[in-house]
Amino acid sequence: MPTTFAYQPQKKSFDSMPFNFESYKGEVLIVDDEPNNLEVLSKMLTAQNYDVRVANSGQHALASVKAAPPDIVLLDINMPLVNGYEVCRQLKSNPNSQKIPVIFISANSDMIDKIKAFSVGGVDYVTKPFQVEEVIVRVENQLKISRMARELYLELLLYQLNPHFLFNSLMSVRALISTDSKAAESMLTQLADYLRYLLLNRKKSIVSVEEELQATLNYLAIEQIRFKDTLIIKTTIEKAANNYTMPAFLLQPLVENAIKYGMVTSKLPLEIELSVKIEDDMLIFDVINSGHWLTKDDDDDIPQSASLGVGLDNVKQRLKEYYFDNHTINISEKKGYVYITIEIPISRKAQ
Repeated sequence: MPTTFAYQPQKKSFDSMPFNFESYKGEVLIVDDEPNNLEVLSKMLTAQNYDVRVANSGQHALASVKAAPPDIVLLDINMPLVNGYEVCRQLKSNPNSQKIPVIFISANSDMIDKIKAFSVGGVDYVTKPFQVEEVIVRVENQLKISRMARELYLELLLYQLNPHFLFNSLMSVRALISTDSKAAESMLTQLADYLRYLLLNRKKSIVSVEEELQATLNYLAIEQIRFKDTLIIKTTIEKAANNYTMPAFLLQPLVENAIKYGMVTSKLPLEIELSVKIEDDMLIFDVINSGHWLTKDDDDDIPQSASLGVGLDNVKQRLKEYYFDNHTINISEKKGYVYITIEIPISRKAQ
C-alpha cells in the first residue's frame, strides 16, 4: 500500500523564526499519486526556496487546501477515485479556493486533455516528462500574475477606504480653525503623521502591528482633539504583539465606526477602548465603544445598515482575501457596549 501524504495543519510560533515577508516566495501543493514525481518536484521547488507540501490523492489534496490554502497547486490528472479534473473543478467552485492558480502536470499530451484542463479552471499545463527549468518558470509566472491581481484588488480596497477617512479628518480641522487654532494645528500635525504612514505604506499590504497601532493612535488623537471631554480613549496593548505583522489599514475604519456611531447612541462621554493581545497563536484585536449597535430599522435617515458600512465591509473583504476562512470577526453588544473582535493567525515576525 502506498504511503499516504496528507497535510495536517500545525499551530506555529514564530518567536524563534525571524521571517522577511517580502522574501517569501510562496507555498506549493503538489498532487500526484506517483511517489517519485512527488519527490522530484518537492526537492526541485524546495531548492528554489518554496514552501512545499504534498498529497498523493485527490481526496487528500482537497482536504489539504481546506485546512490551509496554498499559493499554487501542481496537479496530476490521472489519479484513482478523484482525478485532477474533478479536484480542480471543486477548488474553483469554492469561494475560499477559487483564486488559487492550478497548473496541471500530466503525461496526457492530447489537445483534448489540455482543453479540458483549461475548461475546468487550470491556468497552465505541463506535459510529462517535465523539464525542471520549465516547471520552475511556469510556477514563478503564475505566482507573479496571482500576486499582481491580488495586490491590485487590495489597493482598490484601500483607495475606497482612505478618501473616506481623509474627508472626515479635513472636515474636523476645518471646524476647528475658527474656534481653536492651536487645536487645529495639533490636529494637522497628527494628520500629517498619518499621511506619512499612508504614503510610506501605500504599496505594502502587510505592516507590523506596531506601525498599524501608531497610525490608529494618530487617528484617535485627531478625534480626541475634535471631541475634547466628550470622548474617553483607553488602550491596552500587549507589547509582544508589536513584533508581528498584519494587514495595513485594518484598525482605523473600525475605530472610526466606533466613534461615528457611538456618538449617536452612547451617553456622553463616549468611551472607546482598543486592545491587542496574543492568545493561542492568534492575534486578537478588540474595538469597544459605549452605546448600541445601529441597524437601518433604528433610523429611517440611515441610508444603509450601519452594521455593514463601507469601512466594515472593506475590513471583511480584506480579511477574507488574506486569511480565507482562517480568521474570525465577531460583533456583539452587551451591557451598553458594542464589541468588535478580530482574530487572525499569528503572523510572520516583523523585521
